[in-house]
This record gives sequence, structure tokens and C-alpha cells, in this order.
Amino acid sequence: RIVVCNYETMQNKDLVEAIKKWKPKVLVCDESQRVKSHKSKRAKVIAEIAKGCVNRYLLSGTPVLNSPQDIFQQFKILDGGETFGSNYWTFQKKYFYDKNAGMPKHVHFPQWTPKPGIFKEFNRLISEKGLRATKEECLDLPPLVRENKYVELSAEQKRAYKEMQQDFVTY
Repeated sequence: RIVVCNYETMQNKDLVEAIKKWKPKVLVCDESQRVKSHKSKRAKVIAEIAKGCVNRYLLSGTPVLNSPQDIFQQFKILDGGETFGSNYWTFQKKYFYDKNAGMPKHVHFPQWTPKPGIFKEFNRLISEKGLRATKEECLDLPPLVRENKYVELSAEQKRAYKEMQQDFVTY
């Protein structure tokens, strides 16, 4: 059995509970940068589901978009915190410093900057569990095949579809 869903469905409590109860053995997160925030509900839910999975795979062309801090939650999902720990604040303190720490409190805003030399350690840690493939290495892929699959809507889905057509909303 396989469940394929997008990240937004992780906000559906009933579905999440059903997935947890089902206890999947494999978790694959494509475009894993979508779960980079340690604060997001979907990333927390996926990390919770990942705990019970035997195999976990994260796929991304750009795992780090804005800051090396982006890697923390993705690796928490991937290995349960083995690589970078399970506490974000400990991770942040170990690898980053607040460039604005000396500012007066009433105007202080944190600017978390990588500590000198962390990139070498980051690369080592990431390469222990990650694989990198360049575009040139993937050029032997077969040509794209597009195929339409038609699926009959259930009575409930038809009702909701007609409501959306008429009222732009459904319940």
C-alpha cells in the first residue's frame, strides 16, 4: 500500500492520525526544502511520522535556500536528530552566532550567522547520509512520457465539484 499526498494534507488531522495508525515503513519527501522550518506544523507532523519509518528519503535540488539553518529540520526528519541533534536551539547555538548580540536590547534583532569553519563540518556530516547527482550525471534519463488517466468521481466528489463550479466554495 502506498499513500501519495502533498505537504498541505499534513494539516488534515484525521489523515495524519490514519497515517500514524497505519505505521508506514518508508517515507519519501520530494522537494524537502518545503519542510525546512523547525516551526512549521507540517514539518513537525512529518518528523513525527518519520519516527516510525524504517527508511526515509529526502529529495531536493536545493535543500538550503536561505541559510544553512534550513538543513536542521530536514535532517531531523531524515535521521531523527542523529546528525544535527533533535533540539533546534542547541543546533543554532553550536553552529551559529548572533551577529547583532551587542546591540541595545530595545533595538536588537538577531542575525544568526554561521560560525567560522562550520561549512567544512556541514559538508562532512551531510555527505555521510546524502548523495549528490549533477544534471550531467542524470542526462541519461528516458524521455518524458505524458499520459492522461481518467478517474470517475464519487457521488460526494461530484457534489463538491458542482458546488465549486457554482458557488466557488464547498463544504
